[in-house]
Amino acid sequence: TGKLSESYAFQASARLADARDQAKAAAESSPGFGWAWVRWAELEFSLGNRREAEEALRRGLELLPGNAAGLALQGFLLAARNRVREAEAVFKRALERDGGLGNAWLGRGLCRIRRGDLSGGREDLLVAAAMEPQRSLLRSYLGKAFAEVSGLGTPALEGKARDELRLAKELDPGDPTPWLYSALMNQQENRINEAIDDLGESMARNDHRALYRSRLGLDQDRAVRGVNLANLFTDAGFQDLGVREATRAVNADYANASAHLFLANSYDALRDPRQINLRYETPWYSEYLLANLLAPVGAGSLSQTVAQNEYSKLFERDRLGWVSRTLWTGNGDWLQQVAQFGQFGNVAYALDGAYRSEVGQRENNDLEQRSISLTAKAQAGPDDSFFLQVSAFDAESGDVLQRYDPATAIRGLRIEERQEPLAHVGWHHAWRPGVHTLFLVSPWNATQSYNNPSNTVPWTLRNPDGQVELGQFSVVPLESYESRLTGVTAELQQLWQLDRHSVVAGLRTQHGSFDTTARLNVDDFSPDAPARSSTDPELERFSAYAYDQWEVVRGVLLTAGVSYDRLTQPRNFRTAPLTEGTETLERLLPKLGLTITPWKGGTLRGAWARSLGGVSFDQSFRLEPVQVAGFSQVYRGLIPESLLGSVAGQEMETIAVAWDQVFPTRTWLTVSAERLTSEASREIGGFVYGQNGIEGVTAFRQDLEFTERSLALTVGQLVGRELALTMRYRLAEAELEGNYAGVPADGAFERDERSVLSQWTLGARYHHAVGFFASWDSTWSHQSNYGDAAWMEGDSFWQHDVWVGWRFLQRRAEVAVGVLNLTDEDHRLHPLNDHRETYRDRTVAVSGRLAF
Repeated sequence: TGKLSESYAFQASARLADARDQAKAAAESSPGFGWAWVRWAELEFSLGNRREAEEALRRGLELLPGNAAGLALQGFLLAARNRVREAEAVFKRALERDGGLGNAWLGRGLCRIRRGDLSGGREDLLVAAAMEPQRSLLRSYLGKAFAEVSGLGTPALEGKARDELRLAKELDPGDPTPWLYSALMNQQENRINEAIDDLGESMARNDHRALYRSRLGLDQDRAVRGVNLANLFTDAGFQDLGVREATRAVNADYANASAHLFLANSYDALRDPRQINLRYETPWYSEYLLANLLAPVGAGSLSQTVAQNEYSKLFERDRLGWVSRTLWTGNGDWLQQVAQFGQFGNVAYALDGAYRSEVGQRENNDLEQRSISLTAKAQAGPDDSFFLQVSAFDAESGDVLQRYDPATAIRGLRIEERQEPLAHVGWHHAWRPGVHTLFLVSPWNATQSYNNPSNTVPWTLRNPDGQVELGQFSVVPLESYESRLTGVTAELQQLWQLDRHSVVAGLRTQHGSFDTTARLNVDDFSPDAPARSSTDPELERFSAYAYDQWEVVRGVLLTAGVSYDRLTQPRNFRTAPLTEGTETLERLLPKLGLTITPWKGGTLRGAWARSLGGVSFDQSFRLEPVQVAGFSQVYRGLIPESLLGSVAGQEMETIAVAWDQVFPTRTWLTVSAERLTSEASREIGGFVYGQNGIEGVTAFRQDLEFTERSLALTVGQLVGRELALTMRYRLAEAELEGNYAGVPADGAFERDERSVLSQWTLGARYHHAVGFFASWDSTWSHQSNYGDAAWMEGDSFWQHDVWVGWRFLQRRAEVAVGVLNLTDEDHRLHPLNDHRETYRDRTVAVSGRLAF
């Protein structure tokens, strides 16, 4: 009894591990003391140790088979294993023993809601609060249950929900739970500013749960709140701040699937829908795969179509659902996305389909894309889950490259791409809290084909001494090009979350081949030149990596990592005439990050990291961390594809610093500076002329170096209950240098161009509780070009985008009308600077969304 008393005293001092040890000592010193075993199990469960809790509870219930508190704990343990019906039956037994036990009513109510019986579950939560009216947690759950249906034909329940959450805040001012539920409810009711305020209060109270949660559990709670704050920032138009909060959530709890999913959605918003600029393809897909592998069944939809910030469900339960999103523009562009998903017990699935059709803004600028995917997740026990995704994609387009001058578009260029199919098979095992193993196998099969009437081929002239005298380019039409990529990726990753360390380590191997043929029309170039070439090179890659995130002291987070990459890639399978053979790159790549919180609301971050790109989309099938200290350290490639096409084997380096500050005036500020570099060496197919005509096919070695320096300032300000203002300034300088080894530097084979792009973006978001919303975004852009790009005159222009719309049914439905490029301002931007291509004419847009 004395040891058990000490256990409660330790818990009152937020020393959960010591409290558990004393309860364990009580049980071991008095093996027949049933309550000591139950108490031991309760504390193991609070620490997240389910196996130990189950074993101690089994012994406790053998001694006290009718103990209502022990039965209620058994119900929660069964529910944690997703054995909902068994848990409900055990809670019923607990209530038969003690009808006034609030925990038993709470547990049975949550089980009934999980099975889809929202009304019955709400009744049980109401009884729980009546049995123990002074418990803040029970009031929070009751308010949560009322809020879930307040917008579905029963608005009177909204007032009850708010009353319960208000009472919960009064009963326990330090409890973060009612503030979190209040934030989610406000988001559902389109009260975005109030939701952000409430979530800030919840985060400030996070550590007050130390009486019931371990340090790891508190970090997990902070991560959950960080993800929800990131969602709200997106609603308020604070996209940059949302990404920052999501990366902080990942750093707080790397195993948090929601944080990885939000990061995936954030990178997805930066992707080029035409899939020409592929910079963010790798971080997007890597985070998406991590999210789906880590997420337990029932954590949310597996659909790629359902973004987290669309609507927030306060309860997840067994059900069927579907989402439809449509966007139409006045020039004839069309986007349709649909998803049907469901979850039942230990199984969840999602079926996604998308269709995009763009007329284009210049000649031969059309695009048509179709995709479909089936994703499934199965829980094979309390600690194991399996993930499967099969997808297909096909696209056909003209010249969709970013062009400074629309008149320079290639009129006859046609491109087709097919991925049929891509697949992922994954396994996740949770050994104990904070210790996870992930395994992913991904076979791929894709085909790309195109023709290019304006294709250029380099050639050189050799003198009798064998020296190169001249280097030139000639237009040699490419009649046909087809490349089939097949291969497989396998990756094993281990995650350890310890007291002050979070360690991620893994191995990845890839093997594939490129079966490629190309045919040139050489009739007008040289009758002696070979027209057809083919190659079937192999791709092999082995990667090993380890990252350690160490909390040196409270407020100081150090990240150190290293990866070893050995990449064997084709010499030249992209440019005709093709050449056989492979080359190997072997690199040891360091990673270093530092995050310091020197004062309340302020964070200093810095990162330095190097990475090695792949050959094609093979590099996107990976689980290795993509960010260090909140900065992306991995890209599909940095060298602009609109200028040079896809460049394999890029060696990239990230150097970045940032200061984030939250002010009491509801103001958020981020200042960052970043330097990105990429170096690559590739071979370009060409011809060699001698004194007697063409001597043969060769490959010219092209060395490339790309550098991007940027400075960014982002400010977000909440005004009152309904208005959010944003201001973002970004100054970016991009420089590209290229030359061909062994060719005289006469200018034809050299490249040296630089562009400076300055952009101011001012935005406003208005949200009214009735569902009306409006947004205004104005961007001023100014670009100057130098070196080989100096002939492109600089451009300065404003672009204004306006949207108005209505959300209803707890954000499950939305309609909006917008005018893009309101002032009908045309523009010219050199694609050397990374930017999203916008409409060149005034365009009306209509969007709609349904989610049930």
